[in-house]
Amino acid sequence: MTDKTVREPEQLREELARVRRQGYALDNQEYAAGGLCYAVPIFNHAQQVVAALRQRVGPVITAQQRGIRHIQ
Repeated sequence: MTDKTVREPEQLREELARVRRQGYALDNQEYAAGGLCYAVPIFNHAQQVVAALRQRVGPVITAQQRGIRHIQ
């Protein structure tokens, strides 16, 4: 858990609604600091979700960190 982990039921409901709208899930340092994960559904021919694909990318470098590094 990190300080970005969703802990409240209302936050979870909002996050699930966002995932449904955008069609994918994003874990931006919620599970581990510096970690970024994407998850997408895999559909069959009948448009039913039959699996999911998850990819972890890390460590996360924020735009602010890139900007600071670029200036140096």
